[in-house]
Amino acid sequence: MLHTLRPEVTREVIEAFRRRARECRVDAEIEPVRERRREREKTALAYERMADRAERYLASTLPLS
Repeated sequence: MLHTLRPEVTREVIEAFRRRARECRVDAEIEPVRERRREREKTALAYERMADRAERYLASTLPLS
């Protein structure tokens, strides 16, 4: 049987994504080169999207009460 390798999604993982997004935004604020600043802002957005997707996935795996 073929199993898909999927890392475990936990609240800690989601918070790590959000923390990394904040760090990227801080880096973007102090980056003097416009292209690099935009890249850091895009990276921050990507981390936020990963956190959002992870939250939706986690919510879908919780048992209904």
